[in-house]
Amino acid sequence: SHWEVEIGTDRHPWFTPPSSVDPYKKPIPAHNRAGPLAA
Repeated sequence: SHWEVEIGTDRHPWFTPPSSVDPYKKPIPAHNRAGPLAA
């Protein structure tokens, strides 16, 4: 399996799976993004 990693325009990594995992090779955002902060 050969995954590709790119830094998107949002400055976060996006992972593109190989065609054996996803024939359409839809990019997946990283899960380390900051969400809403509690007050």
